[in-house]
Amino acid sequence: MTALLETYPTRELWLAARDTGLGGSDSPVVMGLSPYTTARELYERKCGNLPPVAQTPAMARGTRHEPGILREWLQTSGATLEEIPPWSLYRSAEHPYRFYSPDAVAALGGRRVAVEI
Repeated sequence: MTALLETYPTRELWLAARDTGLGGSDSPVVMGLSPYTTARELYERKCGNLPPVAQTPAMARGTRHEPGILREWLQTSGATLEEIPPWSLYRSAEHPYRFYSPDAVAALGGRRVAVEI
């Protein structure tokens, strides 16, 4: 699969771009494995018929701790961080509705890996 890097100048535009298809965070919902939302709710959100999910205190804590978790993983794994612009996503050239917005990208064992925290 060929993935094209898209970058956005603001978080709001990045979030809007995420509504144009299905990303990695949507996979558990589509597969019926998410305890937090249903496929119908996801569909309605993507169509703009439901408001975005409000950030909970737990979600905010997780986001705040991501940099430290990433640093620890880099130190213990020996991976090397690849800089990617903030507010970016990789979109499939063959299937533009498919995209992935990793927390980081790293080199590990001679391979390029997407990091999700």
